Amino acid sequence: MGLFSKINGQADLLGSMMRRTGALDDERILRLPDSVLRTAWFRCQGCEQSGACALFLERSEANEPTPDYCQNKALMDSLAR
Repeated sequence: MGLFSKINGQADLLGSMMRRTGALDDERILRLPDSVLRTAWFRCQGCEQSGACALFLERSEANEPTPDYCQNKALMDSLAR
């Protein structure tokens, strides 16, 4: 897998996880400092659980709790409804 494919794949996982856990709310996301989202993106880029993440996203329902292995769990939980 090329570098840009990996970057795009991880970014897709981050967005999908935010949608699935109910953390992606435009109003709340837009109020966050850029540094918070950038940090979440970097955490996702360095994550070694992308396979587990993809499997969770494939099998879970909407508004599922963020998995414990997610490095962005605290952020996702704070944004989820």
